[in-house]
Amino acid sequence: MMSKLRFYRDDDNAPRAVGNDEESSILAQLLESDIQDDAVICRELLERIRRVAQSDAPHVHTGNSFTITLTRETATIGNLSLENNKETTLDRDKVVLVLKNWLNFIS
Repeated sequence: MMSKLRFYRDDDNAPRAVGNDEESSILAQLLESDIQDDAVICRELLERIRRVAQSDAPHVHTGNSFTITLTRETATIGNLSLENNKETTLDRDKVVLVLKNWLNFIS
């Protein structure tokens, strides 16, 4: 999964992510639009995911462009755009791994 997601910095030194399949593309968009270069937001989201793992209730996180519905096993990412309101459900552990790798990249 991680080999399908690539991180780099553009000419303005902004963190960028590129995915080459559907799952990694939605994750790349989420990282670029909702987390960007903000390690605090990334850590907060990781903490929320950790807390949901110990709870029965789902948790919803809404960012700039996406909403993430977290359960013990899954993270469902929905685009807030009316033109593209498709949802993608991913394994929670994959999302944690991507967030940790992004955090390392931007820190």
